[in-house]
Amino acid sequence: QAPIDDYISFTMGSVPVINDLVGGVTVTLDEDLPALGKDYVAGATITLKGQAALKFVRYRDTSLLESNASRMKRHQMYLEAFLPQARKMVSSNENFLPDALEQLSPYLCMEMSVNELSEYIDKLCSYEILPTITYDGSYVQGKYAEFYPEEESVMSCVREAFCSE
Repeated sequence: QAPIDDYISFTMGSVPVINDLVGGVTVTLDEDLPALGKDYVAGATITLKGQAALKFVRYRDTSLLESNASRMKRHQMYLEAFLPQARKMVSSNENFLPDALEQLSPYLCMEMSVNELSEYIDKLCSYEILPTITYDGSYVQGKYAEFYPEEESVMSCVREAFCSE
C-alpha cells in the first residue's frame, strides 16, 4: 500500500463555478455541436459561461460509436484554455484561492490545509503541462461503446511517458 498524504477531489458540478471564477473559458470549436446550441459550429469561438461549460465537457452523442473520443478532445481543448486563465487569476489576485475554496466547498472533498493547497497551486502555476498522450485503438459497440487500445500503442505511450532517452 502506498500512503496518500494529501488529496483534493471535485465533482463535475464544480465546473460551472470554477469556470466562472476564472472569467469564463474561450474555445474555438473543431466540430459542429448542434445539441449545445445554434452557435456551436466548427470554427466558432465561444466563451463558455456557467452551465455551458459543463455541457461542453460532458456532451456526448451516444448514437455515434466514437463520440467519447470527441468528448476527450473537448476536455483537452477546455483544459488548454482554462489553465492560462486560472494561472492569471491566481497570480493577480491574492484572495482568489480562499474565495474559490469558499464557493467550491459544496463540490469538493480534500485532505490538506489551505496553506498546503496554496503551495500546490503555486507549483502548478509554473508547471509545464505536457501534451496528452493518446493510444491508438478501435471502438466496438457492446452494451456501451468500448475502446480497445492496440498493445504496441500502449507500450509506446508508456515508453514515451516514463522512459528518458
